[in-house]
Amino acid sequence: GSATQALVPLPLEGSGGRVVWGGLCSIVAVVLAWRGGYRLFEKIMAVCIGVMTLAVITTAVLVDVDWSATAVGLVTPSIPDVEGALGWTTALLGGVGGTVTLLCYGYWIRQRGRTAIDMLKTCRIDLAAGYLVTALFGVAMVCIASVLEPVDGQAGAALITALAGQLEAGLGTWAGLVFLIGAWAALFSSVLGVWQSVPIIMADCVRAGQGKQALGADALERTPLARGVMIALATVPLLHVAQPFDQVQQVYAVIGALFLPLLALVLLAITTRRGWMGVHRTGTLGMTGLVAVLALFGWLAVSKWT
Repeated sequence: GSATQALVPLPLEGSGGRVVWGGLCSIVAVVLAWRGGYRLFEKIMAVCIGVMTLAVITTAVLVDVDWSATAVGLVTPSIPDVEGALGWTTALLGGVGGTVTLLCYGYWIRQRGRTAIDMLKTCRIDLAAGYLVTALFGVAMVCIASVLEPVDGQAGAALITALAGQLEAGLGTWAGLVFLIGAWAALFSSVLGVWQSVPIIMADCVRAGQGKQALGADALERTPLARGVMIALATVPLLHVAQPFDQVQQVYAVIGALFLPLLALVLLAITTRRGWMGVHRTGTLGMTGLVAVLALFGWLAVSKWT
């Protein structure tokens, strides 16, 4: 809603434009997920992700970024010594894909037809490419934010518009428009991805808990429970539209990020067992990565509470 209001402002007072656009975008996402099926979903996501990545990386390259400081930050990352920095750092981990939606890929590969073990290498290449693009996108967003002046008292659609205005003033009208389009594509792809996949996960979990026969992802998508979860996703969050944009964003991302250590624990318990996984069990490098995730979140928790 905020991104669309910034791109196509409605002449409504207060948060009216954000509320209207948020509701409409939610309805569109539901219709696409409900009626379109996986193939349409895959095409729309490909376009949105391509647009958002190209727009944001292009903007980052054009703005006056301190690339030496960026290089140092990538090699020796640190958290700024300011109030709230730790919370936002944790939120950033969740905001760039480290949430429960990691589980969605397991359903998408089945909807894509990748069910045989010989497709494992393809999936690994796919994930590596996807997270490389995600990393570039995340770094580009941080770089853009580092050169823009904060605008006091502005948040949500107003903040997005203000940031686009600063880019427009420095680089031209087209730069602000590119940034807004990229921001909209990023947010809408996030909405559509959750609307399409989380209902499948919920339906699968509930059916498993009830001891029912397992269904394929396409069949799960059509169950009454999945449809109900989809409608809830599209409507319940609208109760929070009056809350400050940044607070909602941070709470959502922090809660989402807390899924990462849980997933790491489960993977350590399951994928490292030779009796279960055979030759496909997680190796030393994979185990090191999972332990590193647990160590990172353990350190974040200790730092937050001390």
